[in-house]
Amino acid sequence: MNLALLHTLPPNQCSAPNPASAGPALADIECDVVEVKARQRGFYTAGFRHYYVDSAGHVILIRGPGGATFQRIDDLPDDAEVDRNAPADDVLWHLGTVAELEAEGSSCSR
Repeated sequence: MNLALLHTLPPNQCSAPNPASAGPALADIECDVVEVKARQRGFYTAGFRHYYVDSAGHVILIRGPGGATFQRIDDLPDDAEVDRNAPADDVLWHLGTVAELEAEGSSCSR
């Protein structure tokens, strides 16, 4: 929320006015709603890329054509399929573990 807006509101008004009653400035604002599919936690693959969906629902690209990586992305590609062989790959398994620790807000300790 814009802090400047908070200071301009009357003391008895806790939120912004109703857009429909606010006149043309706020009534003309458009809103797009995006529906994202909920994914099960685990490994996915599409083409030469491997992904991990953590317990918080974040999608992370963990391996691309150039090798291992760790990049959060918006969603899995439409052609992504569950990769049941990924846990046998040590690098992918460790990157999945790091993704879970990141989702939990934990840090690695030895």
